[in-house]
Amino acid sequence: MDSPTEFDVEGVPDGAKLLCVVKSPSGLSTPTPGRQMPNGAYRFCYTPVEEGAYDIELSYDSLNLPVFPYRVDVAKGADPSKVKVCAFALLYSQAKTCNTAIYFN
Repeated sequence: MDSPTEFDVEGVPDGAKLLCVVKSPSGLSTPTPGRQMPNGAYRFCYTPVEEGAYDIELSYDSLNLPVFPYRVDVAKGADPSKVKVCAFALLYSQAKTCNTAIYFN
């Protein structure tokens, strides 16, 4: 919390426009700029300023992705480097983790 947090989205086709909005626990929506990395992944950065559940919304070429918003619980001492998001896996996964807090030890 109170420090920049980065996450990568992999498996995005070349030339696609991937947009991200992060919604804080108090309801503030913040467009989050992303940049395409040399490996083709998109890297997004935001700074959580309050504890609680944040919703990460991604859209691809102006279409909302069906598995989003993705919920992330933010707490003091959390390690965001342990989170990895893969667009292909999210789009085609049968896992029931959407909108569920995930904790890493």
